[in-house]
Amino acid sequence: MRRCFFVPAVALAALAIGCAQARAGVHASVSIDADAGATAGLSDSPTVILQDLNDDGSGGIAGVGYGWPPPAFPQPAGVTCPFTGCADKSAGATAAVDEPAGVLRAGAGASVLVGNAPGFDYGGIAFVSSNSSVDDGITLSKAATVLLEGTVHGALAGLNGDPTQLSDPTVETEVKIGFCCERHGESFGLIGGYDQQFFPDALDGTTTPIDDTFSIPVDLPAGDTEFKAELSQDVHMLVDGVPGMVLAENGLADFAGTVTFKVIVPDDVVATSDSGLLPILGGAAPGPTDTTAPTSSATVDPAAGSSGWNNGPVAVHIAATDEPGGSGVASVSVVQAGSTTTTDGSSADVPISAEGATTLTFYATDAAGNEEAPKTLTVRIDETPPTVTYGGNAGAYTVDQQVSITCGAEDALSGIASSTCSDVTGPAYSFALGSNTFGATAIDNAGNTGSGQTSFTVVADPAGVAALTAQFVTSSAAYGALSPQRRQVVDNLLAIATRAVARITPAQAPAFLHIYTHALAQLGRQGWLTAAQVATLTRLAAAL
Repeated sequence: MRRCFFVPAVALAALAIGCAQARAGVHASVSIDADAGATAGLSDSPTVILQDLNDDGSGGIAGVGYGWPPPAFPQPAGVTCPFTGCADKSAGATAAVDEPAGVLRAGAGASVLVGNAPGFDYGGIAFVSSNSSVDDGITLSKAATVLLEGTVHGALAGLNGDPTQLSDPTVETEVKIGFCCERHGESFGLIGGYDQQFFPDALDGTTTPIDDTFSIPVDLPAGDTEFKAELSQDVHMLVDGVPGMVLAENGLADFAGTVTFKVIVPDDVVATSDSGLLPILGGAAPGPTDTTAPTSSATVDPAAGSSGWNNGPVAVHIAATDEPGGSGVASVSVVQAGSTTTTDGSSADVPISAEGATTLTFYATDAAGNEEAPKTLTVRIDETPPTVTYGGNAGAYTVDQQVSITCGAEDALSGIASSTCSDVTGPAYSFALGSNTFGATAIDNAGNTGSGQTSFTVVADPAGVAALTAQFVTSSAAYGALSPQRRQVVDNLLAIATRAVARITPAQAPAFLHIYTHALAQLGRQGWLTAAQVATLTRLAAAL
């Protein structure tokens, strides 16, 4: 948003200095005031006319003001003035702006007709003020000190009446030029100006040329800066009358002048005017317009494995480039967890250590303001090894029992890539007597390795060996096909074997072991036990 600010009036001039409006433009106005009155040149009934002129310079009017009404006195020939003194504003004033040439133009004029009765000392004053201004914007490619230079030129005229009949006539013109600006939304006061007063060499209507220059250095930042120049011209004429005399002719105070101004910038700075109202000299030629957005890419160090996972913290490096001859990469922005971080330059580094999946959104912006379409990158980190667990382990088994232990491998993040895990199952007698230990390893998709193991004991006792003997015999297909009479014979032989092995003790082991092994031999010869079963049972019985 552009804002305006003003400098208070100075002396006779109502000098208003403001910042640029919402767009570049021009404005002109004029105020005309003429009075007849006492010696001081003021009356109780001044007539003031304020006419605002449009950009085309149209406008300007005249009027009459009357002084005090003391007794009448002889009127000058050809003049109707019912009071002791009168003032006639018969001239006007103009103010305009010549847009293409960066010229502020103003002209001011007024006439005063003064009459005095015997014994009275009256006079008159004419005061004319004109203002014109130009608003514009300057864009600099980088911060620089610029020069605001200008030339004031015109002509100042004195009185056109008969100065021999006047007492202490005075004509004075004051020319003021002010500059102001608004830099990136921050308002600043008067940053430079020009203020001069001019007096004619003679008060007989001759013309005095005026040609003066000014140069004002101003520090401006890169980017947009609002600028306003205003020309304010004040012309006033004071006439003290001589008692008993009447001035029948007009006295004229007039100044018609212009101010040309320009901005001079260093050779390495590209400067442009928003509207062309402000002439710019020097500076570098603008480069080609950059309308292409930069491009960026991201790399992860260390790189993820073939499965797309890392097993430790990583650093994401984002690098951006602009097209050859472009404006160059200005910044890289990264959005993570809803928060945006912008890094000046063409690269940015983002460390990531959180386990799980982290998604980054990133894009680059060049110096011309072109913004790349956002890209995304997902980084996956798993630092936790997988777990290997065994279930269903009873801890201790007799030889007639069944071992059924399950093995499982799990990983909550990247998942299992490979595992040596397998279930431990089978009849207890098939495992070694005493302690048995089994283990397995697993590797997850991030490359982490985990392991686990389980142990159990196999015990050979008389009851267990007896029960296993009965299992072997009665579970065979041949036994199931026997007639009741034949099955009774086998059962009797089996009973002899199981009773013998059940009674084996360290003190009586040889005798009962002999009976048991003899019975096993008979069961084997008759086909109720296989040779392998006989060997297993014999081995287990020997361990009792």
